[in-house]
Amino acid sequence: MKKRIIMMLFAAMINGQWSMVNAQSISRNVISSAGGTMTAGGNMITYNIGEPAIHTLTAGSSQLTQGFEQPGEEIRTGTISPLSFCAGSMVSVPFSAIDIGGGNTFTAQLSNASCSFASPVNIGTLAGNVSGTVSTIIPTLTPAGSGYRIRVVSNSPGKNGSDNGTDIAISAGVPTSSAGALTAPAEACISSVSIVSVNAISGSNVQYSWNTGSNSSVVKFCSIITGPFVNGPFLTTTNSVYAQFGALEIGSSGYNICVQGTNACGSTNNKCSWVRGAVSVPGAITPAAGAVACPNDVKNYVAGTSGGASVYNWTLNGSPAPITVGQGTTNITVTFPGGFAGGSLCVTAALSCGGSSTSAPRCMTITNGPAVAGTMTGPSSICPGATGVTYSVPAVTGAAGYNWTSPAGTIIIGGQNTTSITVSFPVVYTGAPPVCVSANSSCASSVARCKTVGSSIPGQPGAMAGPTTNICNSTVQYSIASVPKANGPTPYTWTNPAGTTITSGQGSTTIQLQVSPSFTSGFLTVTANTNLCSPGSSTPRTITISGKPNTPPTITANPASFCNGGFPNFSVTPISPQPVNNWSVSNGTITAGQFSTNIDVTWGTGTGTVNVIASNTCGSSGTRSQDFTGIACREEGRNSTTAFSVYPNPAHDNLTVSIDVNETAGFTIKLMDVSGRVVLSENRTGLAGLNIYELNLSHLSKGLYMLEVKSSQNNWKKKVVVE
Repeated sequence: MKKRIIMMLFAAMINGQWSMVNAQSISRNVISSAGGTMTAGGNMITYNIGEPAIHTLTAGSSQLTQGFEQPGEEIRTGTISPLSFCAGSMVSVPFSAIDIGGGNTFTAQLSNASCSFASPVNIGTLAGNVSGTVSTIIPTLTPAGSGYRIRVVSNSPGKNGSDNGTDIAISAGVPTSSAGALTAPAEACISSVSIVSVNAISGSNVQYSWNTGSNSSVVKFCSIITGPFVNGPFLTTTNSVYAQFGALEIGSSGYNICVQGTNACGSTNNKCSWVRGAVSVPGAITPAAGAVACPNDVKNYVAGTSGGASVYNWTLNGSPAPITVGQGTTNITVTFPGGFAGGSLCVTAALSCGGSSTSAPRCMTITNGPAVAGTMTGPSSICPGATGVTYSVPAVTGAAGYNWTSPAGTIIIGGQNTTSITVSFPVVYTGAPPVCVSANSSCASSVARCKTVGSSIPGQPGAMAGPTTNICNSTVQYSIASVPKANGPTPYTWTNPAGTTITSGQGSTTIQLQVSPSFTSGFLTVTANTNLCSPGSSTPRTITISGKPNTPPTITANPASFCNGGFPNFSVTPISPQPVNNWSVSNGTITAGQFSTNIDVTWGTGTGTVNVIASNTCGSSGTRSQDFTGIACREEGRNSTTAFSVYPNPAHDNLTVSIDVNETAGFTIKLMDVSGRVVLSENRTGLAGLNIYELNLSHLSKGLYMLEVKSSQNNWKKKVVVE
């Protein structure tokens, strides 16, 4: 109770002034909460008190009354958390205390289950006179109930504090019965809402905890059908809840909904129920033979079932309404439209709610002609004359028959119109065209499946590499490229002419052939062999080889145009081994080079014939004959009748310069390389008539040079090749 102290102050007004008698004193600490100033007749009083003041001011009788309330002792019990306990569990009781004297003990008290403190149960104490927390235990024998409250009281002074303000549930033990089978929908689609219930679970303060167990599918819960729906675990005091189904995770086919009874003492089993949310792709469409259909055909098809599905939807692309019987089931009848060439017959499965539960489609490609036959079995090469050779393909879905064709000259001796035939091959076999087969239906044929069948006998060897002439008294090499299918102990057989010996390589693609000094000519032959066939040799590859040289090639004059009485050089291309070249000239004289590849000639006047014959110990070649004509001229000179020539050209160690002049003259001879650098320089004197000068070139590198000869009246230039 609050205490009120009233102090009356009487004062006599003398000459209009207040006279103050007595004053208040307060023994306890007062919390300042009110105050102010009062005046009358020029007198003033100021006050400051703990509770609102009650004051009176009377001017006529000079009377002032001041009243205030002194604050009293107070205990306020704080918030208890949680609000559900199992008997025997710990509880913390916070409280605040005001104006409690020393030597005090605070006691936490528990009401009965109906919030009554008529016979409270002391559950814990704390000595002191300031705010704090009593930590204690709910008595283990406390009866179960949901209307308990807790307060804190003191004994000095004796003061009952307020209770915690909210009902507390206390359970005497775990729920006493189990969660049984849930009553839930068998299937659900995204966003659908269904009520789910379970048997009532016995026990004190039992709540139902709704969850999805270990399944991660999205299911949300609410106590009312309109929501809002939240993720579990979701608690209800009743044994039913509304479930909202969300999008399934990839690979999941349904939802898990679970519930368990729970209170502060423990929980029951977690009972789950599975709700299908998706179905698998329907099974294969049969019959497989239905993959071929002609326009206006009527055919029946069956799809394998999909677990949990109740609706099957069929389509045939390119046709608006082909399903004439059975739409929605696994068994249908299709009427194919006129002009049907091909399309996909597809079926999906779904739950009765459709929508998100619809599966991916199962499809069958249907055409008006069978598919191309599969890989053909049978040999890809045979021996000519073989009989009873078998070729086969796998059966083609929807095929009514098979049309086979075989290479030219072969005979199909059995199996036409089936998946396998037997063929006989001729003794002379080319291997074209291939073996082919196409599958047929009543309205179309497939593209043909073909297999090229060649001969097991190797093909003719390719061109033979090696010399064909001038191989006298030597060892030479001949070779061919390897031939496919050549096998056996001796894949290649070489046959050589008389006068030669194969020293190595018989049976391979390369041989060494020793040629005698007396060999004239003959045939060198090679065949590729196999032991797969009998006989098993290819068409032979043959060349003619000769020991004597070939007729020399074209004779070249240097210079190409020369003067009557000039000094041309004639040459043929060198070969290896170098034969003896026998030269003859019908209009001139050979001055150097007989038996070599080039000769120097002093030419006569007009036209003549140059002849050359190559020879070795095995024989002589034919004669190479060419006509040449000298011209009436002064070669590369001026102002006098002179003749100028250079030979041999190409030159080796020596170069001859021939100058024919009418009178004595001095000559400057220079030889320059391609950069213009002078590499040889000589001054010579020439007498009237023919002058021959020998130049030593042995110190020069091979290459092209410019020869320049000058006199007071003439200037000659000639390109010279040094080999």
